Amino acid sequence: MKQFSIALLMLVSAVLFGYDFYVVNSESQTLSSVDTESGIIDPDFAVLSNAPYAAPNYMAILDDTAYVTVTYENRLEVVELSSNRVRNSIYLGDNVLPYGVCSGEGYLWVTGSGDNHLYQIDLESEEVVNSIATGTYPQSLLYFDGKIYVSNTGFNPSNYSYSPGTVSVFDASDCSLITTIDTDLNPQSMAVYNDMIHLSCTGNYIDVAGKIDLIDPQTNVVTETLNLGGTPKSIACFEDGRMFVGNAWPAGVYVYNAETLDVLVEPNDGIFLGGNALTIYNGELLSVDAGDYISNSDVYRYELENDSLLNTYEVAVGATDVVVKVETSSIQDEGIEPNLPIALQAWPNPARYGSSISFSLPEGTNADRYIIYDVRGRRIANVHGNTWDGRDVNGKQTGSGIYFCAAMNESKTLSVRKITIVR
Repeated sequence: MKQFSIALLMLVSAVLFGYDFYVVNSESQTLSSVDTESGIIDPDFAVLSNAPYAAPNYMAILDDTAYVTVTYENRLEVVELSSNRVRNSIYLGDNVLPYGVCSGEGYLWVTGSGDNHLYQIDLESEEVVNSIATGTYPQSLLYFDGKIYVSNTGFNPSNYSYSPGTVSVFDASDCSLITTIDTDLNPQSMAVYNDMIHLSCTGNYIDVAGKIDLIDPQTNVVTETLNLGGTPKSIACFEDGRMFVGNAWPAGVYVYNAETLDVLVEPNDGIFLGGNALTIYNGELLSVDAGDYISNSDVYRYELENDSLLNTYEVAVGATDVVVKVETSSIQDEGIEPNLPIALQAWPNPARYGSSISFSLPEGTNADRYIIYDVRGRRIANVHGNTWDGRDVNGKQTGSGIYFCAAMNESKTLSVRKITIVR
């Protein structure tokens, strides 16, 4: 009979000591893989196209599958990561120019920059089931709290000009348009911190500098704007409230405080390199530097506790996106309490959907954080403090079901408690 404590400790060890990430290379038309534990790099892990005009751009990874948009071939490549082979190609239609991709509500969502539409793809059949009109030249998108946010850049490819930017907001359950939000010029990537959407607006690369718009998802209006400067595009948030923003051209990284909007780091400070694409995972920043788009790209890996550079990985040419593969493992709950000596308490337990859960340990025992896992073994939340608000790392309210809370002190697991959320 499998002990849950052993399975969980193995999972924690895997998260602490290594993970795999993948990089889309637009110029090389390949997917690169990097194993951070072994240091093994495969710059041509999967070939995404052989056509000279193709341009792989962005991807989403779900379990063992990567979904990569190939813009000028108007399709989505489905890559099986365990065998590094392209398993399927989903053709979206002539002149669609697919760009951004995300998952939500059991579907994939893809923006079509060429025909100004949002595409809904069924994950089971891997077929397009719906398309919805957006604003002009949509690119990035975000799934949050049951809604799909689409940034409409307003780009006009005939003369390289920009009309005013907008964000279209759709109900992910029925694909209906909820509202359209006016934004600053050339809206691009989005990230969520403390239930606020931070939107990078790149400007026009000439005389309109970049800004960060803060969108309140409750009212769907821009409530504040940070005049950041430069040409910000990619954006990622760290759990301590720092927002990392990559400059589109030339590469560079800004950092600002999500609460005060104070700029903490600018590209010229040289603290973080890269910035063409960013992602944050398990306390680490992965920052892509595509360089001159002729030589191979670099990915810089930083420890964010002290902002130190851990490694540099050389991948292929023209890197445009970096995504971590979050390992999943099946944890069987057989009614056995973890064989750990310290009892972690959770209250209320069961908890109602949308309510907070408080954690406590015996007097004299201290945890520096709590980690929440779902039943598949995926880490869904890091809790600093003694109360979990029921939201995952993306700020989305978790659904009803069984979860596990691990009380941690540095790398040591003190105790584990099963918690249940009910409707």
